[in-house]
Amino acid sequence: MDRPKLRKVDRFEHRREGQDLLVVRDPLGLAEPFALEVELAPVLDLLDGTRTLPQIRQSLLMGAGLDLPLPDLQDFVAQLREQGLCDDDSFRERWAELHTDFLEAPQRPPTLAGLVYPATPHALATELERAIPSVPSRTRPDGTVIGVLAPHGPIAQVGPLLDETLRGLPAPDRLEHIVLLGTDHGPGLLPYAVTAKPYATPLGALPPAIDLIDALERRVPWIRREELRHRNAISLELAAVFLLHFYGERCPPVIPVLCGATGLMDPEQRDQRERFELALGGLCEDRPVLWWLSAELSHAGPAYGRPPLRPTDAMELQARDAELLAALRTGDDATLAQITLREHPQGPASGGPTLVAAARMLPAGYRGELCRQTSVPAPGDEPGVVGMAGMRLHAPAR
Repeated sequence: MDRPKLRKVDRFEHRREGQDLLVVRDPLGLAEPFALEVELAPVLDLLDGTRTLPQIRQSLLMGAGLDLPLPDLQDFVAQLREQGLCDDDSFRERWAELHTDFLEAPQRPPTLAGLVYPATPHALATELERAIPSVPSRTRPDGTVIGVLAPHGPIAQVGPLLDETLRGLPAPDRLEHIVLLGTDHGPGLLPYAVTAKPYATPLGALPPAIDLIDALERRVPWIRREELRHRNAISLELAAVFLLHFYGERCPPVIPVLCGATGLMDPEQRDQRERFELALGGLCEDRPVLWWLSAELSHAGPAYGRPPLRPTDAMELQARDAELLAALRTGDDATLAQITLREHPQGPASGGPTLVAAARMLPAGYRGELCRQTSVPAPGDEPGVVGMAGMRLHAPAR
């Protein structure tokens, strides 16, 4: 710690009760998010592994005009280290311990039970049945649906949209596998991450498609290298809850895939991304597979660490979301990628990488049927807006 180095973290400016704050979030989920005064942002910038603490203090004084006593700076860095936010042996030991614990666990345990949805099977089943009632039209033996786009918010919030969307799907005995593409809210170092662990929920565990995952790993050896990303995979956990409510004990085995922004933003990852997409798309070709896209659209406002919404933001974001949906309907992956990477003060669309991945791996010529596009308040106490939509994806016309 003679020359402390901050790990790569996400930073969001946030205003609360008249005070400007900087929210720091660990993309690996090792540390809890925390806020500090925005004036302290230069401290984080100087923790680059090249300066001692006295040198950092001197740079703050000369550059930013910030007179931070050395004992206070030492305490601050010690707290960062304790939380695993510095690139040092403490972080590596903490990460290795969590990674080992996750790999050795027989299942991926639920993290949202009792917080976002009920933790007991009866209470959860009751709430799901109220929001997404069991009706004969949920499945159709002669239907053409091969996929759905579904949001992954709290049941009461997304239930009406799921109720509209989950209609005419294949019955479980007509499916071999389900490909579950979920939004990864952390950047990751690789474009995709797969796990063969069952996703545990109060309704049971979502069975993994071991044979197909093994076949995919033989073609793309790195798919489980960042398996730990599934530990905080909110989108996939909620999708598992919805799937088990929908299909129950007859739910076909799934391939859980986290889709990150790395493959779109980093040109050096292009070959790895394309190799994965070709491999998974090829393995699913001519198989009775359902593609489940667990993704939302724009996430805006202080609830997501972004600026307060301007009067024009809501209309701009709704228009951008509509563009994404139009491109998804026709499988236009190039336009999807372009819109996803488009800069905006409220940040990119949350599920953009998932939509791009789906358009690249679904059968050529598929068509999308938009059920509804909407926006709802962000969960929690902070103001914000979530854009979401439901869409059914149909097989190419013969």
